[in-house]
Amino acid sequence: MLKIRRNFADIKIKDRSGLLAECERLISESDELDPLIKQIKNLKRGQVTPESTIERSKIASYFTSEIQQIFNHIYNYDLTVNKLITEKLGKLVSKADAILRENIVLQSVAPLDVIKFKNVPVRYSHSTFGGKEQRWGYGLHNLPTTELGYSICLAFMPPKYIQSYHNHTISEYCLAIDKPLTGIVNPGKDEKKNLVKVNEISHFSATTPHTLYNHSDSFSRNVTAKLPIGLLDWRPIYNLNKIEDTHSDVLKGNLSQLDRNKGTKISFRIKDKFYNYELKLMQLKKDTVIENIHEEDSYILVIDGELMISSADIKKHCCKNDFIVIDKNTEFKIKTKNKCRLYSVDFK
Repeated sequence: MLKIRRNFADIKIKDRSGLLAECERLISESDELDPLIKQIKNLKRGQVTPESTIERSKIASYFTSEIQQIFNHIYNYDLTVNKLITEKLGKLVSKADAILRENIVLQSVAPLDVIKFKNVPVRYSHSTFGGKEQRWGYGLHNLPTTELGYSICLAFMPPKYIQSYHNHTISEYCLAIDKPLTGIVNPGKDEKKNLVKVNEISHFSATTPHTLYNHSDSFSRNVTAKLPIGLLDWRPIYNLNKIEDTHSDVLKGNLSQLDRNKGTKISFRIKDKFYNYELKLMQLKKDTVIENIHEEDSYILVIDGELMISSADIKKHCCKNDFIVIDKNTEFKIKTKNKCRLYSVDFK
């Protein structure tokens, strides 16, 4: 039986022999992943327990975290490692990533439910600069894995943390929600920096090598809406996708007042050859009541605050980082207990 070490997110690699031993050990344990992938393919919405999701994700996080640290160590110390070993590790991390993309919406029960933040699996993203951030994935559909449709990724960046330089074959739009961030592109002599304020979006065009830097003295969250390929084609600095463009900018949303002085809405119209959606950030006042019905399935991330959401005899309490799942044509009512920010994406 696989024994996951408590410190897997902070392994210590002393020398090349220790690194190779770590590689061999992980490869020898790889059979643990295949049954989990099979389980996820057969999951049905409303029949998935949070405990089972967390258990599968813990095993997958163990593999992805340790392998990221191994690859970063190889890169930072310019080590030569047998190509067959690195290929096996690459296949292994792909399997583990597939498990981490289990869609948490499957935990929800129709027609309205709230997935508490403690039941959203966490994974670690390790930077080549040192340190790590935590990430959580939320599907925006009812299929078994997030890679089968749109999803959002919530990241917690530690103080003074800088992500690894990386790129994608499609564009990326990342909303700063706690502290200002610095978007950095083109490492080296052509480096460019963009200051991204709270409630603004850092935009990077397809194939642009980039990173985000949390220059504040406290943790900061950011959230990104993603197409499946945005999850699958992430490449670090030592294995970048072919660079064809190097553009970045900062997007400011359109601010409007909600009816009856209930608060404000910041809207971002995102449209390029990859994406076509409207991102909405609702900023609601205390004791605000909103009643609505949507023609499509709806997914709302609670950025800040506390609220109650109800539909018929269903009543759910929500707070920071909880995820609301509402089936189409379901009448619902939101009542805030204090100031709230709610994040949602409408596809065109």
